[in-house]
Amino acid sequence: MISVRFVKSGFRYRGFEVSGHAGYAEKGSDIVCAAVTTSVQLVINTITDVMKIPAETAVEENRIAFSLETEETVPQPLMEGLFRHLSLLAEDYPQNVRISVSQ
Repeated sequence: MISVRFVKSGFRYRGFEVSGHAGYAEKGSDIVCAAVTTSVQLVINTITDVMKIPAETAVEENRIAFSLETEETVPQPLMEGLFRHLSLLAEDYPQNVRISVSQ
C-alpha cells in the first residue's frame, strides 16, 4: 500500500511524505503507482524547478519527502491539487492508497 501523509500548518500545506508500493499490479505495470509517482513528481518539479520556490526534497527507495521552506502562498494551489488528486485515487483504490493529514 502507498501511504501519503500531508503536513499542514493551519490551512497551509507545509509538505508531504509518500512511501510504500501500491501492489495493484506487477512492477512496471502498476497504474496506481504510476499515477501517484507522476503526480508527485509534477508538483515537486513545478514548485522547485519552474517556480523556483525553496523546498527540501528527500528521495529514497520506496519513499519521497517534500517540505516547503517558505511561508509563500504561491505553491498552495498545487499542494491542494495534489491532495485532491491523491484523495480521489485513494477513493478509487482503497486497498492501494491511504491518505492522512497531520497538523
